Amino acid sequence: MRPEHFLPFAERLRRKLMADIPRIQAGQVIARAIVNSNQATKKMGKLAEAAALIKSEKAAADKDGDELLARAIDFAKRRPVAVEVGHKVLDEQHAELASMESDLRQISNLAGGTDGKSKS
Repeated sequence: MRPEHFLPFAERLRRKLMADIPRIQAGQVIARAIVNSNQATKKMGKLAEAAALIKSEKAAADKDGDELLARAIDFAKRRPVAVEVGHKVLDEQHAELASMESDLRQISNLAGGTDGKSKS
C-alpha cells in the first residue's frame, strides 16, 4: 500500500469520508432526536405549561408555608408571655372589682345606719 500523500485526492477524500461516516450518522441521529423532541414539545406544550404552573404554584405555596410556620413559631414563643400578662390584667380587674364591692358595702352600711332602717 502506498503512503497517504501519494494517493490521489479523490481516494484520500473517500477514505476520510468513510472514516467520518459513523460521526455523520451519529450527528444525523442527534439531529432527528432534536427535531422529534421539538415536535413532541409542541404537542406537549399545554402539558409543559401546566407543569410549569404547578411548579410555580408549589414554590409559592412552600413560601407561604414557610411564612406561616415562622409566624406560628413566633406565636408559640410569645404565647406564654401574653397569657401571663392576661392573667395579671384579670387579677388587677378582680382586685379593683373586689375593692369596689367593698366600698359599695361600706357606703351601703353607712347609708343604712343613718336611716335607722335595717334590711331584712
